Amino acid sequence: MGISRFITRLSAALAGAAMLCTQIPATDAFAADEAGFESNGIPIVYINIDESKGTIEQMNSSEDHSAECKGKITIDVPDGYKGDYSAKELEDINDLKLDYIKGRGNSTWEADKKPYKLKLDKSADLLGMGKNKHWALLANRFDQSLMRNRVGMYIAERLGLEYTPKMLPVDVVMNGEYLGSYVLAQSVRVGKTRVEIDELSAEDNAEPEITGGYLLSLLGDHDDDPEDTRKTKKRQRLMTKPQCP
Repeated sequence: MGISRFITRLSAALAGAAMLCTQIPATDAFAADEAGFESNGIPIVYINIDESKGTIEQMNSSEDHSAECKGKITIDVPDGYKGDYSAKELEDINDLKLDYIKGRGNSTWEADKKPYKLKLDKSADLLGMGKNKHWALLANRFDQSLMRNRVGMYIAERLGLEYTPKMLPVDVVMNGEYLGSYVLAQSVRVGKTRVEIDELSAEDNAEPEITGGYLLSLLGDHDDDPEDTRKTKKRQRLMTKPQCP
């Protein structure tokens, strides 16, 4: 891409991002009445945890995210809502069974507003973002604007990057308690609706099978060196990203 074309795309993306900001709740305020929770114009994700199979407290206090909960999710969609990825109005999604819900993140997990990883029992298209079992709820606890993640991904998508995670703002209610404004996002992984590259098996060790794209993970300074770690000339550590369960 030439520099002039890049600047044109960037200018258009920034203009679009400014308009996008008007669609994102500015605070974690939420309307409620005696009948229950009222939408403020974005979908509401209801997470109903079966605490006989693991409690919310156990999940939220698990430092290594090993504690999982079971249950179901329902998504209430406002009338006329299309999101950013659908040409038609979206409908409510009822009683999707969770294979699990658990914590996610490192420094963000230390906050009082917790981010979560969801794995559905079956693949589902959530809010027009494509079928998959794996999803994330980003809490944006350290972002007072609640906009940085979504605006950043919007600009990346408009610039034409081959894969940018899709995400939409939602309100989250867990077992009747309002948790705040979140972002429902695609988990980054190999797949037709995600990073669309061929998955390799242990037997794939020569061309042409090993030719193509790879999904890499950037390791932090505190991480140990896994077996498949590679280092750049600048000593930056990269790991071939394993698929999460």
